[in-house]
Amino acid sequence: MARGLVVSEALTRIRSAQIGSAYLSSSLAMWDDRSQITKSLQDLPTILDALRRLGGPSRDGEWGVLEVAEHFARADAGYLRRLRAAVEGLEPPTPSVPPQTLVVSERTWDEFLTSRAKLMEFVGSLKDEDWEKVYITPRGEERTVRETLRMLVYHDRDHLEQAARATKVP
Repeated sequence: MARGLVVSEALTRIRSAQIGSAYLSSSLAMWDDRSQITKSLQDLPTILDALRRLGGPSRDGEWGVLEVAEHFARADAGYLRRLRAAVEGLEPPTPSVPPQTLVVSERTWDEFLTSRAKLMEFVGSLKDEDWEKVYITPRGEERTVRETLRMLVYHDRDHLEQAARATKVP
C-alpha cells in the first residue's frame, strides 16, 4: 500500500508538470520564487525513484528511467560548472560535447543522486544576489542564474514525462 501511494503521488506530480511549449514560455515568470525552484529541483530524485521502482522495460526508441537519470547526471554537472563560473565571476567553461549514446551501468542511479546532491548543495549556498548574476550560455545568450535554474526545472519535468511514457505509466 505504501509503495502504491508513493507511485500515485509521483504520477500526480508528473501529470501536473505537463506543459506545452507555448505555456512554457509564458509561464517562466511563475517560477521566480527561489523556494519553488529549489523544491522542484530537490524533489526530482524522489519522483524519478518512484518511476524506477515501477520497473518494466522502456519502449523502443524511448529513454527509460535509467537513461533519463544518466542524462540528468550529465546535465546537472554541465549546469553546475556554468553556474559556479557565473557566481564566481569566471569565464564560462567550454561546453563538453556529449556522447551520442547514453551509457547506463550499475552506477548510473548513484551517479545521478550524487550529481543532483552537488547541484542542490550549490543552490543552497547561493546568496540572494547570486540568483541575479549573469553569464553567457554556450549559445552566446545572456542568462541569470535564476533563469537557468528555472529552465532546469522545465528540463527535469520534460524528461520525467518521457520516463513515465517509457515506463508505460498510464
